[in-house]
Amino acid sequence: MSVINQMLKDLDARQGGPGATARYQPPARQPLWLWLLISLTCLGALALLGWRSWGYWQHGKSIQSASVVTAPAPTPPSEQAESVDALVALPVPDERRQAEAASSKTQAEPAATQSQSAPADEKVEDEVVVPPGEDPEHYYARLDAALQPERQEEDALAAEMVPPTPVTKKVKPKNQLSIQPVELSAAQRSELAERRAATALARGDLQEAERQYGDLLSEQPDHVEARKQLAALLYGQERYEEAQKSLLEGLRVHPAQADFRLLLARMAIAQQQPQQALDWLAGARPSIAQNLDYYATWAALAQDAGHTAEARQLYLDLLHQRPDEGRWWLGLGIAEETLGNTAQALEAYRNAQLHGGLGEASNNWLAQRIAALSPHG
Repeated sequence: MSVINQMLKDLDARQGGPGATARYQPPARQPLWLWLLISLTCLGALALLGWRSWGYWQHGKSIQSASVVTAPAPTPPSEQAESVDALVALPVPDERRQAEAASSKTQAEPAATQSQSAPADEKVEDEVVVPPGEDPEHYYARLDAALQPERQEEDALAAEMVPPTPVTKKVKPKNQLSIQPVELSAAQRSELAERRAATALARGDLQEAERQYGDLLSEQPDHVEARKQLAALLYGQERYEEAQKSLLEGLRVHPAQADFRLLLARMAIAQQQPQQALDWLAGARPSIAQNLDYYATWAALAQDAGHTAEARQLYLDLLHQRPDEGRWWLGLGIAEETLGNTAQALEAYRNAQLHGGLGEASNNWLAQRIAALSPHG
């Protein structure tokens, strides 16, 4: 408590002693004229700011109204020129006025035709108000410069709105069957005709086979196999004259063709013309190794025709190629016996009996000749 009492005493001493009272000192007042000056200054600043804002707002409104584009109904060019002159409130320089007059005169001449086909998108600009104190020419120049980016943007948008020219591209659908004609070579056509003819023969269609072979020979007259098949086909139908004609045409191209001559000989035999058959075979001497039937037929015809020595030699040539052929041994034995060669004939008969391949009648006749020519017989 002593400490608190001491602190209170010190406080009273600082305040002027005990019982002293504190008096209120009001703050000093500012002069009235100072407040008036500050108020006028603020009002002047606000008025200046409002005037500048009003000027900028008017300027922006004039530019915005000038850039607005309207699309009025189509009117004749002469009336449009008059409306444009009426919209301009300020005097226009002489050069500008002369240019507009010339343009109006030019547009007035074709007015009769343009009034019917005048485009509906002609544009008329709103009234342009030039601020006071501005030179009209300078103001127009600045206005054109300010509107130039917007015009370029409009032109770009108009260009983009033009539809592009459609480009047609033929796209081949996937998985679509495509048939294209193929030109075959002569060899391919021949092979195709042969296959078709063979297929027709296999199914018994003789008429189609004949047509295929005929078409092939018309294109390739030297086709040997096709001519042989056609002649055999005609020969099997007993159409001898047609077959002979086809073979003779083949002989004109291939005179030594053995198969053509053998077919002609067999047709002559069928027609009871043995001498003609012998002439066909005697007209050429092909390789005996590849034409055994050719020489066997020739030997038999020569023996029947009484050409024994020729027949004997032909049989010897044949047996030299195939010594186990019984019928050729029989033919040789007959030729040897006719020529008086009994021993050679008996040996040939025995070889014919040994190798066989003969009919019953031939075997019986052969047994008789062996018995007759044997020394003990």
